[in-house]
Amino acid sequence: MIGTKKQLVISVIVTALVLSIVALTGCFSSQNVQKSELDRFVGTWDEIIYDPSGGTSVKGNVTFNNDGTGVSYLSDVFPEKFNYSISAGKIYLKYGVPEESATYDYYFSEDYETLNVRNTFGGTVTVYTKQ
Repeated sequence: MIGTKKQLVISVIVTALVLSIVALTGCFSSQNVQKSELDRFVGTWDEIIYDPSGGTSVKGNVTFNNDGTGVSYLSDVFPEKFNYSISAGKIYLKYGVPEESATYDYYFSEDYETLNVRNTFGGTVTVYTKQ
């Protein structure tokens, strides 16, 4: 009889443990995990670069890869590969030969489908829309 009570207690503990694990797993489903800032950039975006002086806008698209690399296709320009990093609300780009760099302030729309970027030196504004 003591062996049976002991087995019953162990069964109850194991069942409670299994149910707890199942409940906690549901709390951490992929839908509930917040995306990192890098993940929000990753993907292909349509881009419009606005001339701050009111001149002609340039259209193209850009792809940000999750390894910190990317490629930009502007109208009538060959693809330009670049490296990027993100820190404290800024995106840092390195591109071209010889290598050039640029720093941009950025912010996303509430749904993360639009990304606005402003060159911190020249004031050029680029608007990206997620494809």
